[in-house]
Amino acid sequence: MTRSVSSPSAALALAGILAVASVRPAVAGAPPKGPDSKHQNPRACELVTASDIASSLKLTVGEPQAQSGRGAFSCNFNLADGSGRAVRVELRTGTGARPAFLQKRSDGPTVFGVGDEAVWLTHYSTLLVLTRDNEVLAIDLTSAASAMKRPAPKDGAVELAKKALSKL
Repeated sequence: MTRSVSSPSAALALAGILAVASVRPAVAGAPPKGPDSKHQNPRACELVTASDIASSLKLTVGEPQAQSGRGAFSCNFNLADGSGRAVRVELRTGTGARPAFLQKRSDGPTVFGVGDEAVWLTHYSTLLVLTRDNEVLAIDLTSAASAMKRPAPKDGAVELAKKALSKL
């Protein structure tokens, strides 16, 4: 059974999972973070497409809606059924991203085969993935999971995360 976040306190708890420090500090002598840099933080809407979501999660979504702030780039893909449910993809960067991930990794089962480390937060239907650059990718299916028939939300989130990580 998939549970959705319906109370303000539950929504705040999920926001706390993903709320980490802001911008990665510049390092003297480090290569510039220009448009061609592999280490540039792409916006979350550039990491996955509606087609990626359709093939990984078996959901039809509308146009992406980008948001950024506090060291995060997030993208909501509203389900095409008009229900107001969405798939949310978020990329967190900065010095607080790794510690926040490490704090939450005991809150769910470890997921192998994606990123450097990953954890499935069952209660939130959210996959958190720690990347080799100490960034945290979140595939948040909190509101969309109830619309999914197959694959299971975790399996689809892992598949979608792999697609997103290939673009980092």
